[in-house]
Amino acid sequence: MNLNRTSNFVQPSTPFSQAILTPAGAAWLHISGQVCPKGSCEQQAHTIWTQISRLLKGAGMEMGDLVKINQCVVAASDMPAYLKVRNEFLDGHRPARP
Repeated sequence: MNLNRTSNFVQPSTPFSQAILTPAGAAWLHISGQVCPKGSCEQQAHTIWTQISRLLKGAGMEMGDLVKINQCVVAASDMPAYLKVRNEFLDGHRPARP
């Protein structure tokens, strides 16, 4: 996977890639939206990212194989807690996002 970053654009304020090139013939795994209705935002995020990690592992993949993520955090005040957990799971990997 080629993570395309360039200094010719405004740099993102949070960790994500502006574009990602997936090699021809690469495996694709589409993961449905994950939910966790109970707990604090941080607890919910941990549960969700654990589920994503297990789904990837079951397909022989890892976090570094994620190409794009969509996230929905209802309360803006919960975003720091969500990002903390997300960044721990991604461990420096920067998938694209909307």
